[in-house]
Amino acid sequence: MPNIDLYDLPDELLEHIISYLPPADLAAASATSKRLLKIANEPLLWRYHCEQTWKHWEEAEKFRSELRAPVVEIQWKEKFLQRAKRDRWISSTLNALLETQQGRIARMQDIADLGYDAKDILLEGCNTPATAEDVLARRYHSEAILGLMNRKRALEIWRGLHTDPYFPLEEALGAYDLFVLGSRSGDINDISAGLDTIAQRILAEYPDYDTLSLAQKAESIATYLRAQGIVGNTGTSAEEFHALRNNYIGLALLQEPHKSLPLQSVAIYCAVARRLNLNAWITKFPFHIHAVVLPGPPSDLANYTETTPIPNESVHMDVWRRSAPADLDEMHSTLRATGIANDLHDQYLGPATTREMVMRTGRNIMRSVEEAREHRDNPVPADLDVDAAFYSFLWSMLLAGSAADREINIHRRRNYLPYLLEQFQAHFPEDVGLVSRYVVRMFEGHPQRGQLVQLLEELAAEDRNAKPVRRRLGTVGEAAGEGAVKYKVGQLFQHKRYGYEGVVVGWDPKCEAGEMWMQQMSVDRLPRGRGQSFYHILGEDKSRRYVAEENISVLYTQPSEKMMRIAGAYFKRWDPETRCFVSNVRDEYPDD
Repeated sequence: MPNIDLYDLPDELLEHIISYLPPADLAAASATSKRLLKIANEPLLWRYHCEQTWKHWEEAEKFRSELRAPVVEIQWKEKFLQRAKRDRWISSTLNALLETQQGRIARMQDIADLGYDAKDILLEGCNTPATAEDVLARRYHSEAILGLMNRKRALEIWRGLHTDPYFPLEEALGAYDLFVLGSRSGDINDISAGLDTIAQRILAEYPDYDTLSLAQKAESIATYLRAQGIVGNTGTSAEEFHALRNNYIGLALLQEPHKSLPLQSVAIYCAVARRLNLNAWITKFPFHIHAVVLPGPPSDLANYTETTPIPNESVHMDVWRRSAPADLDEMHSTLRATGIANDLHDQYLGPATTREMVMRTGRNIMRSVEEAREHRDNPVPADLDVDAAFYSFLWSMLLAGSAADREINIHRRRNYLPYLLEQFQAHFPEDVGLVSRYVVRMFEGHPQRGQLVQLLEELAAEDRNAKPVRRRLGTVGEAAGEGAVKYKVGQLFQHKRYGYEGVVVGWDPKCEAGEMWMQQMSVDRLPRGRGQSFYHILGEDKSRRYVAEENISVLYTQPSEKMMRIAGAYFKRWDPETRCFVSNVRDEYPDD
């Protein structure tokens, strides 16, 4: 068989062959000849690499529309090179923030400001191999930046609810998912794609869908969703009903089993129905969540008000309990039994605003959080953060609350503010920019504004300035005495009195807490008093505490799974040989 030279092949085949080259190698190959240079600059080739290299784009809808456009209309090579340059900047910025505590929060905010253009790199960081030198730090901070990015998107959604009362409900409820999402799939784009897929499957299941009546369409959608276990009471026990995970539309839609509260089930039903051109919305009906399917396309709500009569041909659905339409006479009877006059029934049988359902979901989440904290023996999935869930409730109450009565609104915000600031400082310090952008303006003309501005300036200065260096006066393990610090940063221990697992993240040669704190904690009643070393510690429950040296009992066992998940805030990795965490705060504690 005669030898075939590569250049004997037609351009189309050459283009297909070099499409298997990584982009860097493609650039190198293009420098070898004018013909390869021409082929390597084909827009179709670079569109392929844009699509294959990155899964997430900040403007996802725009990117999808560009993929559908004629290939010559988009400068695909330039788009690829810009995105690759951005990736390099993200990687170098992530590396820099892992090197020092100084400017760490500012760098996290800079990366998060890029939105989903940073998501692929951050997900890669969340999956850093266990053998990496800085595995815990890289995983922790990558996920923390993803969390900041997601919360920023959630707050943007909730802030806009006052100007768009019928904003897509699945997106507004999906904002709660963003607070607990971490590195899992299930963001707003994933939720939307999942709903699109379900709608297409229903059309395949009912090929004559377009010929059905309004009621038949409404029932067909409910029948399919219930048969697939996506909505409805799928064996949820009374004990599990208010489990935290059941409040999240993304978990109900994208994860097995598809358990949810009625609100999330009906929201999924309405979102799918609207994708199938039905005007479906959750109603204001009390006690139980229903959907109303109005005649006309979904856009017909533009002129809807509370006094708009509900058309007779409307269909009410209780998809949590059944596939068939609800009995309207029964619904009227329920309203009358609660003392609601007949002329007000249309208000309760008509569409509720998205803001109302967001507030209702927030209250349900708070109830689940309270139950989770009260019954700590009840299992809460490890990937659901109770603190993050509580934080989402506080933000939603501040942003989505009614602005109709300014005095009532400011009173409610004053009540929630201390809890928000406590959660923010304890668990989400990277949210300085979000608090500055959204919370400060809420208290314009009130004393809280000045206090907030001062707090945020102090936190920004603390992040901006280098940490003061703490040098040891004695060696690790030296006999306790004035100025001698026995334990080092990274030491795993169990509290002698309370039994919890913790790790040392800092130390003082003697107690440096305020006098009031020392009196409240009875420090002077300790056998060694206030003169012994005290340690800043991270507990397995994410708490930060200040512990006397005499209460520390060193552990030489493998850290718990909980501790390994959160240790990256201060440490690079766990060293099985020394049985200590490797410090990532040596700019502050260089001797450890």
